[in-house]
Amino acid sequence: MFGYNLQIEHTPLIREVVKLTGCNTYLELGISTGENIHAMTPFCNNCIGVDIIDIRKHRDFLFYQMSTTEFFKQYKGGADIIFIDANHGFEAVKIDFINSLSILNEFGVIFIHDTDPIKEHYLKPELCNDSYKIIDWLMAMTLGHINILTLPVSVAGLTMVTRANDRRVYKI
Repeated sequence: MFGYNLQIEHTPLIREVVKLTGCNTYLELGISTGENIHAMTPFCNNCIGVDIIDIRKHRDFLFYQMSTTEFFKQYKGGADIIFIDANHGFEAVKIDFINSLSILNEFGVIFIHDTDPIKEHYLKPELCNDSYKIIDWLMAMTLGHINILTLPVSVAGLTMVTRANDRRVYKI
């Protein structure tokens, strides 16, 4: 079926955006073993990972072992690219998105994982849960202030968000 090549994962897509944009600060919310963020470290000077548990296989990035809410309360910097993949419940994803948007640098990109599950099986709380609801919420709440693109990759889907007014032509 078109759009559901199970061989295509989100990591190469995010990595290419990191490379192509010259990302300086990459933030990943929910790193699990750290495979995804590890793939960004050769192309980004400042990689930051946040997770409530530490099961990292790689240690080549700055790591905060805490909830994403705690992280945002203390973090004072910005980020060029943010990958949201922590708690997959809609309400948690919404809070992570709002907090991420508040620190997103100009021309930045937010990726949200688990937004287009391929089968009902993936709606289980331990998998994608109801994080897919973020798309409808974003479309209803933003009134054209952001650009949203959901890609049907892997079994979970990936959404890319940018601010609509962060266009280089507006600077000319």
